[in-house]
Amino acid sequence: KKREAQSELNRNLQRYGPRHPLVGESHHSLGLCYLFTENYRDAVTHLENSVRIYTNALGVKHPDVASTLMFKGLAHLALEKLDDSMACMLRVRRMREDILGH
Repeated sequence: KKREAQSELNRNLQRYGPRHPLVGESHHSLGLCYLFTENYRDAVTHLENSVRIYTNALGVKHPDVASTLMFKGLAHLALEKLDDSMACMLRVRRMREDILGH
C-alpha cells in the first residue's frame, strides 16, 4: 500500500506539479500509510505537505484540510508532541465551529 501511495505521489507530481490538490491527496494517503505503520515522523511530514497544498488550493475551511489536520494531530500525539497535537485539534475544532456553527 505504501509503495502504491509513493508511486501515485510521484505520478501526480510529474503530471500536475507540486501545488495541485491531487498531489495533496497523494501526500495525505502516504501520510496515513506512515501513520498506520507507526512511522510517525514521516507521517507528519506528508500530512504537513498535504495541509499546505490543500489550504492553498482549496481554502482554509475545506473539509480535506480539517481531515488531514486531525490525522496530523494524531501523529503528533503518538510522538508525544502534545502542544503540536493540541494545536492541530483546536484548529480542527474551530474550523468545525465556523463551518457547522457548533
